[in-house]
This record gives sequence, structure tokens and C-alpha cells, in this order.
Amino acid sequence: GLIVGAFQAIYIASNGPKGMAIYGADEDGGEGYHVYFTPACLPRARALLLAYSAVPETAPPRRGLTLLGGESEDLTF
Repeated sequence: GLIVGAFQAIYIASNGPKGMAIYGADEDGGEGYHVYFTPACLPRARALLLAYSAVPETAPPRRGLTLLGGESEDLTF
């Protein structure tokens, strides 16, 4: 999707910072899709987060998440 492409551009332009990643997960009940950014995405992706009206949430369970872009090694939200 567009948000993943925009994230990838920011990630590459930032030289792939450690821990910077975007994850996705189906909404409970399958009626939507959620996207999660690791804390390492700030401040680099702040404009992207604001553009999509992102809101802070508690860390989701790791199971069920799919890496959409960035680095998966440091999954510390």
C-alpha cells in the first residue's frame, strides 16, 4: 500500500536505522487492517504518522504481526 511505500522511502533515505520497522495485522473480526510503527520510527517518520492520523497504542502482541518494511531484529516496542 501507499503507507508501506512511503515508509520504505523514509527507511532507505535514513540508511536503515536499527529497530525502525513497520508491521501490519488484521483487525479482530477481519474487518480492517492495522499498521504499527516501532518507536525507532520517530522522529524520521513523524510526517508520515501525522499524515495518516496515527495514534499511540500499547504494543500489540508479537504473534499475528507481519513485517511490512524495515528491520525486524529489534522488535522492542
